[in-house]
Amino acid sequence: MSDPADSEFTCDACGETVAEDDDFCASCGLNFQDGLMCTNHRWRPAEGVCLICLQPLCEDCVTKVGKFFFCAQHGEYDIFERFAGVFDSTDTGLAQIAFDALEEGGYHPFLASRSIVPVRRIGRYTPLMTSGSQLVLLPFGEVLKAEELLTTLEIRQ
Repeated sequence: MSDPADSEFTCDACGETVAEDDDFCASCGLNFQDGLMCTNHRWRPAEGVCLICLQPLCEDCVTKVGKFFFCAQHGEYDIFERFAGVFDSTDTGLAQIAFDALEEGGYHPFLASRSIVPVRRIGRYTPLMTSGSQLVLLPFGEVLKAEELLTTLEIRQ
C-alpha cells in the first residue's frame, strides 16, 4: 500500500483508494496484513483474498481475473467489472425469475444479455437469428448468500 498524500492511501495493485487500517483492498483483493497465511498452505503468506469468499490465498493458490483476486472455484465465474455471474440461461423468462427473486431478496442484481454479434460477410452485415443467454450478475460480496437463496427457491440454470 502506498501513500501518495499524507491522508490518502492507494492499493499498489489496482490504484484504488483504501483506508490506512484496511486488511485488504476491497477493490482487487490484495492483502495488506502481515502474518496472514494461505488457507490451503498455512506456512505460506497470503498474497491476496478471494473477493467472493474472503479466503486468504498464497501466490500458488490465487487466481487472478484481470486485476481481481479469487480462489480457484470463484475464478471460474463470469466476471464483469466488480460483478460475478450467478445465473446464466438461454431461457429469458427463467433469468428474469432469478433476477426478480434476487432483487426481492434485497440483493443488487444486474441482467446482461450475451447476444451473438452479427457476422460480417462480403462487405455487408448478416444478422444471426439466435439470441444469446441472459446472465444475472451481482456485486462480489453478495454472491454466496444470493446463491443460497436461488438454491433454496430451487431456481436452477
